[in-house]
Amino acid sequence: MKRNLNKLIILILGFVFGISQEVAAQYGIVTCHYKMNGEVKMSDCDYSIPGIKISLKNARNGAELASAVSNSKGTFDLSFSNNHMPNNLDSLQLYAIDTDGTKNWAEFDSSMINVTFKGNALKTISNNEWDKSYEYVEEILVGLKPKENSPCDDRKKSDK
Repeated sequence: MKRNLNKLIILILGFVFGISQEVAAQYGIVTCHYKMNGEVKMSDCDYSIPGIKISLKNARNGAELASAVSNSKGTFDLSFSNNHMPNNLDSLQLYAIDTDGTKNWAEFDSSMINVTFKGNALKTISNNEWDKSYEYVEEILVGLKPKENSPCDDRKKSDK
């Protein structure tokens, strides 16, 4: 009798936990993909700056969402995926850091820009039920100041 009771309890527990695990496995999280791009220029002239590290971070917890390095034309592309809908991405910060010293004509001060994924700033690319894609359409222009003498005057002379 006691043995049958133990089998019944094990059977019931197995049935309950077995079903609860299968039901939980049927649920998922919406994945959102984001793309953005921009350009890094010298703040005192219109020259593009290559070799600048760009990092997009969540201002609330400091987590890095994406990073890139500006190319020879000073442009960069960032993309990241997570489970945050655009209305939950209201406190992002874009950091620009000169990591290569004077290889890009000068050493530049770092810069930080607040970025908000709201309103007309986002274009919906794909709006599937579980997989959504967005593109940040506002122009991101990062202006950096040289730490010392500006290379703009020297570059203007060499361009003539």
